[in-house]
Amino acid sequence: MGDIEKEKYIKCLEEIRKLLNKTDPAGLMQGCPDDEYDPEAARILIALTKYKIKEEIVREISRDFKDSLGISGVGTLIGDAVIILKEKYGI
Repeated sequence: MGDIEKEKYIKCLEEIRKLLNKTDPAGLMQGCPDDEYDPEAARILIALTKYKIKEEIVREISRDFKDSLGISGVGTLIGDAVIILKEKYGI
């Protein structure tokens, strides 16, 4: 993977992190560091590279948040924004 390719993934990951911090689906941002959602952001990036269809990505995000943080519906909450990032970065 070249530097340009790495850079697009890094930028996409940064935008996913900002999206999670802004939407704060688990209510973690009150008093927590800005990197609190980094593990989830990384798993969302992996889902973007692994799945092609929006419904698969939304399902994977929802499953991940349900398994890791015990909350439902996150895929539906941020799905459209995540798909826009997938398209923006060509992932």
